[in-house]
Amino acid sequence: MRVLSRSVLVPLLVLAAAGFGGLVAPGVSSGTPIIQVTAPGFSTAFYNSGLAADAQPRNIVTGPDGNLWFVYVGSTNGIGRITPAGVITEFSAGLGVGSYPEKLVAGPDGNMWFGDGGSTPAIGRITPAGVITEFSDGLAPSSFVGAMVAGPDGNVWFSSDGGTPAIGRITPAGVITLFTSGLDAGVQPWDLTVGPDANLWFTGGGTTSLIGKVTTTGTITEYSDGLAPGSFPDLIVSVPGGSLWFTDNASTVAVGSVTTAGVITEFTAGLNPGARPFGLVAGPDGNVWFTDLGTTPAIARITAVGAITEFSTGLNVGSRPEMIITGPDGNLWFSDAGATQAIGQVTTAGVITEVTSAEPQVPPAVAASAVAAVDGIVAVQGLSTGPNGNIWFTGPSFANAAIGTILLPTGYHMAASDGGAFAFGSALFAGSMGGTALNKPVVGMTEDPSTGGYWEVAADGGVFNFNAPFFGSKGGGVISAPIVGMAATGDGLGYWLVGSDGAVYPFGDAMTHGSMFGVLLNKPIVGIAADTSTGGYWLVASDGGIFNFNAPFAGSMGGHHLNAPVVAIAGDWSTGGYWEVAADGGVFNFNAPFLGSMGGSPLAKPVVGIAASPDANGYWLAASDGGVFSFGTATFHGSLGAQTLNAPVVGIGSVPSTSVRSSAGFFAVG
Repeated sequence: MRVLSRSVLVPLLVLAAAGFGGLVAPGVSSGTPIIQVTAPGFSTAFYNSGLAADAQPRNIVTGPDGNLWFVYVGSTNGIGRITPAGVITEFSAGLGVGSYPEKLVAGPDGNMWFGDGGSTPAIGRITPAGVITEFSDGLAPSSFVGAMVAGPDGNVWFSSDGGTPAIGRITPAGVITLFTSGLDAGVQPWDLTVGPDANLWFTGGGTTSLIGKVTTTGTITEYSDGLAPGSFPDLIVSVPGGSLWFTDNASTVAVGSVTTAGVITEFTAGLNPGARPFGLVAGPDGNVWFTDLGTTPAIARITAVGAITEFSTGLNVGSRPEMIITGPDGNLWFSDAGATQAIGQVTTAGVITEVTSAEPQVPPAVAASAVAAVDGIVAVQGLSTGPNGNIWFTGPSFANAAIGTILLPTGYHMAASDGGAFAFGSALFAGSMGGTALNKPVVGMTEDPSTGGYWEVAADGGVFNFNAPFFGSKGGGVISAPIVGMAATGDGLGYWLVGSDGAVYPFGDAMTHGSMFGVLLNKPIVGIAADTSTGGYWLVASDGGIFNFNAPFAGSMGGHHLNAPVVAIAGDWSTGGYWEVAADGGVFNFNAPFLGSMGGSPLAKPVVGIAASPDANGYWLAASDGGVFSFGTATFHGSLGAQTLNAPVVGIGSVPSTSVRSSAGFFAVG
């Protein structure tokens, strides 16, 4: 983010842990939340025990220690830490007199770094243990830190637009160097990011407007050709492997791009009249996303070629979207400071859901007097993806401040060869083909990322849809080999079927990018996975060979000895990589994290499928007896391993966090 200044196995959400101690003196909290049910499928937990009574938490950032860190102001200013379990600790020892901490960033040295805009400007460091050290030697007396970023050189970099505008660097030892040579007189450096070329890039306004580049040795180059007259570049983000993008809110409102060679292009077509781009972030889909708090509030997307689309449907009346981040679930999340304050989610297809500020619910067993007051989602000034795969935010309400987290739903479906479907966690049971005569057995399933429904596919190409749209099938049609797998497009408006000979059959908005039909294969194809960033797909064969079509090739097990054949593939949306899984539970990762496997462990039945967790930092394996094995952030929600099945399980699908929007009344946790 860039912004400155269902089967019978589905249980209800448990609120029994929501007893909450009152506000206490600075120290360590009990970590007990108030939980409120907000929008269908989402719940929000608030923590404030451990915050000083008048503390106002602001920026919040995930640290390298697996906790979240925030700055707070009040009668005592400081830096706070909250664990994923909600335990809050405040730190202020080591801050200078009159300090005002702000601009928090995780440093490359394992510490947190912050700017101090108090009476003595400083750059501060806080260790995971809470030891604060401030450094001011090298800063100008009127320095003001505009932005901070961890540099590619192991240092922290910052912009300073005080009396002596500069781009600054501070080493892990606290040595500060200001670079001014190459900056135009009157320029005000503002936002700062690391570019795809491993240089630092910044925006600058004032009497001279520009986009600037600074090397890690401090050489500054400025670019202004291509900026509209009266321009004032504001926020800037980097797209991996591509260009940099920035907002411009001056006389000609625009969103612009700058290449690493300094070529600037500004785009205005597609912006709403009276637009005012605010927050800016590189999205999980390869596009750039921004909030628009102008005349027609919206969440907007700009593609690599500058095509702008604004989305307003789903925003509350009187909305004011501000901060925006890429979430752990492959969606975008934003804060809404409008008439009905909220935190919102927008899918890469532009579907918006807002989590509003309902009054927190208290279980009947907990006396109201035992619950501390929390104002809910109010005046959000910090928004971050947490280390536990949830969304975290600060709510510096002057009456009842808190740290909040949105608990994202998680779960999975499994399908059996007779068409039976089984739902776990937040997964919605929407029906199945169990008990219905089939021409051919079901061989796989895939999730609808928009509705929380799913499709099953049979070996003859028949497709069966449950709370998911039907776009066609090969049932009753001609296929060159039995169907072995299915994958949905990123927007849920299409899908591909794949045969064992590598033939690919697209439906809906799924596009053909090629296939292995007619090509001699060493082993049959056993699965397909979609690349949601490119719209392409991967095919995997039983010998571990990968065949990529409009999707990056990151390696394969083809040509390597396997203890058991590969049976399935899952994509990692966050990296563009993928995992293969073998029948013995062995997992093979390619540009995707290895988080464990069942390889070498005794199994009651062979593994048949793999599904990635919404944050792509975990995965589930399913065995043919319905056993489920979870790794990384993938939470175990149950299995069929101890039950008698009418037919073996053949596949597993992971529920995206958007999926329960269509199932109002189901608030499920495993």
